[in-house]
Amino acid sequence: MESAKPIHAEAFCLITYCSADGKFEEQIWNSREGPTPCVVYARDAQTPLQHVHSQGGTSSASQPLRIGDRIFVDMTLVNAIAHKQRMVENEWENPEFQRIVVKSLVCKLGNNPSPLSIAQHLAQCEFEHYGPPGPELIVVDESVLERLRPIG
Repeated sequence: MESAKPIHAEAFCLITYCSADGKFEEQIWNSREGPTPCVVYARDAQTPLQHVHSQGGTSSASQPLRIGDRIFVDMTLVNAIAHKQRMVENEWENPEFQRIVVKSLVCKLGNNPSPLSIAQHLAQCEFEHYGPPGPELIVVDESVLERLRPIG
């Protein structure tokens, strides 16, 4: 059986990112069917790197994924909930947030919904209506290698 051709040129390949001054360059795997961000941060978490180009022909067979590599994966529901919870907690003391968001969810979540219950509700709705919210950049470890290893 022939596999389907990826829709996006960046799907399942290495993406090269480079700093504006050219001092930092990194290749990041994209393990998903979809475009990658235009800008990411280098491993120092301070230097912005811009998308330079994709290596469509580079596959895991010709350059295997290794521990320590960085890779884009679809965000999981658990991580989306954690992200939403940080967002909700950052806005919790804002009276407008309380009035617009919290009060509007009382009918669905009960009186005095917690930041976690709101985060779970928002993330679940986003996943149900739109799918995963986008790529997440992670560092490859043993569990990631096992999860992405081809079956067979």
